[in-house]
Amino acid sequence: MESVVVAEFVEGFVVVVVVVVVVVVVVVLVAAKLVVVVADIVVVVVDMIVVVEMVAAADMVVVAEMVAAADMAVVVEMVVVALEIVVVAALEIVVVAPMELALVVVAEMDFVAAIV
Repeated sequence: MESVVVAEFVEGFVVVVVVVVVVVVVVVLVAAKLVVVVADIVVVVVDMIVVVEMVAAADMVVVAEMVAAADMAVVVEMVVVALEIVVVAALEIVVVAPMELALVVVAEMDFVAAIV
C-alpha cells in the first residue's frame, strides 16, 4: 500500500516538474520573442532617425541650390549693369564726343571771327 502511495506521489511530482519545466521553457521563449520585438522596434526607430536626417540633408541641399540660384541671379544682374555701362560709354563716345568737337570748332570760329 505504501509503495502505491509513494508511486502516485512520485508520479504526481514528475508531472508537476514537467509542467514547471514546460512553463519555464514557454516563459523563456516568450521573453526571447519580446527581446526580438524590442530589438526590431529599436531598429525601426534608428531607421526613422536616419530617414529624418536624410530628409534634412536633402532640404539643406535644396536650400543651397536656391542660394546658388539667387547668387547667379545677382551675378547676371551685375553683368547686365556692366553691359549698360558699356552701352552708355559707347553712346558718349558716339554722341557726346562729336558734339564737344563741334563746340570746339564753333568756339574757334568765333575766336577767328573776333580777331578778324
